[in-house]
Amino acid sequence: MLHFLRPELLPLTGLAVVPPLIHLLNRRRLGRIDFSNIAFLISLDRERMRRVRLKGWLLLVLRTSAVAFMSLAVAGPTLREGGGGGHARTSAVLLMDVSCSTRLRTERGRVMDLERDRALEVLGTLRGGDRVWVVPFGSRPREVHGPSDPEEAEAYVRSISPTYEGTDFVAALRKAVSLLEGEGANREVYLITDWARHGWSSDEGLPKSEGMNLFVLPVDGGRENLGAVGIRTLGLALVSGGRARVRAYICRYGGEGEREVSVDIYLEGRRIAHSSVELKGSGEVPVEFSLPLEGAGEISGFVRVEEDELPEDDGWYFVLSVVDSVDVLVSGSEAQVLKLALSPPGPVGTPFRVREVEPEGISSQLLKDVEVVLLADVEALPPSTLYALKDFVRGGGGLGIFLGGGADVRWYNENVLRELIPGRLGPLKGSPWGDGGYFVPKSWSPALKDLLGRDSFKVFLFYPFLPGMGTKPLIELSDGSVVSAESGNGKVFIWSGGLPSDWGNITLRGVFLPLLYRLVLRAAAPGEGRMGWTGGRLSLEFRGEGPLKLEGPEGESFTLWPEGSCVTTPPLDSPGIWRLSGGGRVVALVPVNVPPRERDLRKTPEGGLARAFRTIRPEERVADVVRKLRYGRELGWPFALLAFLLLLAELVLGRAKTSERA
Repeated sequence: MLHFLRPELLPLTGLAVVPPLIHLLNRRRLGRIDFSNIAFLISLDRERMRRVRLKGWLLLVLRTSAVAFMSLAVAGPTLREGGGGGHARTSAVLLMDVSCSTRLRTERGRVMDLERDRALEVLGTLRGGDRVWVVPFGSRPREVHGPSDPEEAEAYVRSISPTYEGTDFVAALRKAVSLLEGEGANREVYLITDWARHGWSSDEGLPKSEGMNLFVLPVDGGRENLGAVGIRTLGLALVSGGRARVRAYICRYGGEGEREVSVDIYLEGRRIAHSSVELKGSGEVPVEFSLPLEGAGEISGFVRVEEDELPEDDGWYFVLSVVDSVDVLVSGSEAQVLKLALSPPGPVGTPFRVREVEPEGISSQLLKDVEVVLLADVEALPPSTLYALKDFVRGGGGLGIFLGGGADVRWYNENVLRELIPGRLGPLKGSPWGDGGYFVPKSWSPALKDLLGRDSFKVFLFYPFLPGMGTKPLIELSDGSVVSAESGNGKVFIWSGGLPSDWGNITLRGVFLPLLYRLVLRAAAPGEGRMGWTGGRLSLEFRGEGPLKLEGPEGESFTLWPEGSCVTTPPLDSPGIWRLSGGGRVVALVPVNVPPRERDLRKTPEGGLARAFRTIRPEERVADVVRKLRYGRELGWPFALLAFLLLLAELVLGRAKTSERA
C-alpha cells in the first residue's frame, strides 16, 4: 500500500518533507503506520514550532513595550507624594529675614546678599502663571509685595535691604499661612534666614499649615559674636558735680576659650573711659565705670565694644537724667535732725535741698516738686495725706520711714506697710541707753558693704521688722532681727530704731551721714528710663499743646500730635538717640537699641520647631528639592532607560532567531 513512496526518500529527515507527507496520508485516508523516524520528526516539529511562536510573541512584547516606554519618556511623567498637584499653578510666599543679624559680614558677602541669592534661586523654579508673595520680616512682617509673577518679584527681591530689628519667625509664618489660604494645590512657604536661635521666641501661636510645603533655606551664620547688651546705674540719684557709677553688660555668644575685649564709654560723643574685660566662653559679664557729671539735664551716651563682623550690635545707647540737687521733704518730731544732716548750715554744700513741713501739710500739690519724703517719728497721717503719699510712691517718688517713741506701730502695720513696704513691725525690743544690753550690726546689704562694719553703731531700742514678699533686709542686728529694710530697689526704706540718743548712738557716729545720704539717693534714683527697641513704637508722656518733632540718628524726621497726655511714635527703625522737641526745646531724649537677643547668632538647634520645615542646605540646589515635591519625581529618564534595555533585549533575541534559521 505504500508503493508510491520512493525508497530514496525514506532516509530523508528534512523538516520540509514531513508536513506534506502527513497531509498526503490524511487526504488518502491511509492507515497510520508509525515509523520511528517519522514519529521523531513529528514531535520535533511540534516542539520547534512552539519555540518559534514563543519567540515571536516575546519579540512583539519587547518591541511594543519599548515603543510604549519611549512614548512615556517623551511625555515626562512624574511621581508625586500624596498625589495631585502635577503641573498645577504654584502659589509661593518668600519670607525674607531682614533683621539686624543679616548685616553680618562673611567671606562671601553679607548674610543679606546670600539670602537674596537664595531667593532668586527659588524664583527660578517658578514659571508664568505662578503667583508669588515676598514678605520681608524682622520683629514683625513688613509690607507685603504681591501677589505678582516671578519676574516682578525678582525685581523687588533685588531691592530689599536689611534693617536693625529683631527676629520673629512665628509672626512671619502666621502671615505667610494667611496669604496662602484658598490658594490651589501647590502651596509653598520659603523661610530664607540665617536661622539664628533667637528668632524662635516661643512656639505659641504657630499656625496650622496642612497642605502646604514649608521650606527653610538657612544661609551662612552661626558664628561667634560680641556685643553690648545693657547698662544701668547703681541705684543712686545722679547729681550734677558728682559721679555716676554705671555697670555695662558685655556679651559673647558662640565663642570658646578666653578672650579679652576692650570696652569704651562715651558721653555726649566724647570718650570718657576705657576698660577691658575677660570673656570665658559664651555668656555675659559686667564692667563698671565711674563717670563725671558736669551738668544737669539729660545726658546721652553709649557703650561700645571692639568691632567684629557685626558692628551694628557692638554699641548700647543710654540717657542719664542728672539733677542739680535732690529735693527732700521732711516731716515729724525728729525732722530737724534729718534736715541738719542733709543740708547743714554754712559753706559746706550737699546734693540736697530740704524743706520741713508738718505731717498735716503734706499734699499732692506739694509732692509734685520733691523726689523724696522722709517721715521722722510721725505718729500717724490723715487719710487724705496718706492717700497723696501712696500716690506719690506709685508715681516713682521715694519714701523713708524713721520710727521712734511717738510712732503708732499699729497704724503703720495696718495702713502703711501693707502697701508701701510689705512687712510687719514686732513689739518694742531692748532698753533705753542700753542698760539691758545693746545690739550691733551683724550683716548688711551689698548696697551698704562699703559703709558698715560690726562696730559702726549701737542700737538700744527698736521695733523688729519682719520683711514680707518683695522686701529685702538692709541691716540685721546681732540678735538676728532686721532693723532696716527696703522695697522697690530702695525707693522705699524703713529704719525701725529711733534717732534720739536713748534709742542708739547712730546719729553720733561717723557712719550716719554717709548711710543717710546713700539711703536718700537710692530713694531718689530714677526708675528704668524710657528706652525703645529698633522696629518698635513708644508712648511718651507729654504735657502741652502743638505739634512735636521727632528726629532720628540717621536723619529721620516726623511730626507728631499729642493725644491727651501722651504721644505715640512711629516705628523707630534705627539705633541711636532719638530727639523729641517742641516749642523750640528738647522735650525728651530716647535711646533706641537693637534687641539684646539679636546678638546671639548661634543656629537654631535641630528638632523642635525646625521639624516643621524641609531644610534645603546651602550646598543643595533648590530646584532639585522643590521640583520633586511640586511636580513629583520625574520618570522620563527611568522610562527611557527601560525602553533602551528592552530594545537591546529584542536585538539579542532577534539575532538568536536569525542564527537558528541559518
